[in-house]
Amino acid sequence: MIIDTTKLSKKENYRLLTNFVIPRPIAWISTRGQDGIANLAPYSFHNVASTDPPAVMFVTDQPEGVEKDTLRNVLDTEEFVVNHVSMDLAKAMKVTAGRFESHINEFEEAGIEMADCDIVKAPRVAASIASMECKLIHQWTPQNAKERETTMIIGEVLRIHIRDGILDDELKADFDQMHSVGRLGGRGYTSIDPMFEL
Repeated sequence: MIIDTTKLSKKENYRLLTNFVIPRPIAWISTRGQDGIANLAPYSFHNVASTDPPAVMFVTDQPEGVEKDTLRNVLDTEEFVVNHVSMDLAKAMKVTAGRFESHINEFEEAGIEMADCDIVKAPRVAASIASMECKLIHQWTPQNAKERETTMIIGEVLRIHIRDGILDDELKADFDQMHSVGRLGGRGYTSIDPMFEL
């Protein structure tokens, strides 16, 4: 079976890519708007972008051309936090994936406690195993897109908050304690448990 992606709609390409690029790490992005309202939303188009400088990226879609709060906040404040999603936070993460009005604080909607960051004004998820404070260094919107509704955000990681006991002296993580959640296609999610080594 061979599929010509240039002949497919954005929705069809989304369905194909998200079913085969798996599992995808979830960036649970927290921001704070210029109005002071905190925002929290998950993004599964996420990964490491660079190690020098240390940077991560995520991609946000604007369905029907409606700008999401996360994107607006990042562009306005040039900062955000990437929070790790573990199994115990999966249901709360899913709540924050809903469409909420701009004046709604998703932390409160999902019953998630906020914690202050050291550098950025955006809050972090207090219960998250790891949270990365990021400063916007680049944004990119594909120029050849059929519908210009996608923006890639790259942020330099300035601080990482990590739960005690997760890292050893060589900065290696104990994955058995992390219970990380990844995204599959459709409504599917997965955990890295059990892990194997090669």
